[in-house]
Amino acid sequence: YEFKQSDHEQLVKFLLIHFKNKLCSWQQEISKISLASLQASGARLILIYPAIFHPSNSHLRNTKLDPVSLSYLWPRSLCPTPWPDTASTSKLRLFLDNKLRERNPGIFFISQGVLTPDWKTILFHPFSNLDTACGERSNKTVRQWLKEMQMRPNIVITDFVAMGQCSCDIINSVIRRNYE
Repeated sequence: YEFKQSDHEQLVKFLLIHFKNKLCSWQQEISKISLASLQASGARLILIYPAIFHPSNSHLRNTKLDPVSLSYLWPRSLCPTPWPDTASTSKLRLFLDNKLRERNPGIFFISQGVLTPDWKTILFHPFSNLDTACGERSNKTVRQWLKEMQMRPNIVITDFVAMGQCSCDIINSVIRRNYE
């Protein structure tokens, strides 16, 4: 987005002014954070802002932000989000299983339940859209994955959220798991 340091400074200032009392700090035992613990603490948002930790923003980080404010801006290293890069639901399922099993339990992990269209998707679905060509299939895969998995994911990303019953089932499943 070609942000300059002044752009980051303005955005961070805006976010902290308007949302600081709702932000979750990363300076705590991350494995203990859940929707229930966020609700109990009054926090509602996890603000992943990796640009603040880029070397080009060291001046902003070191002179314009106090340590408490900085703790509300999560680095990407604490929230990895590997991309499946597949149009195959079976490969997506295997990817979700493997990555969740391999994750570091001391940090958040974002499971991307998304399919990426390839040339075959475009060739065999010329009059389709991204939702019907990929979104519905990936959401069905993620819904089944959530039903069958033993581990609890931290964050699950899907496309076309709340656009159908399958997506709503995913949301309800993730929320329910946070209270287990």
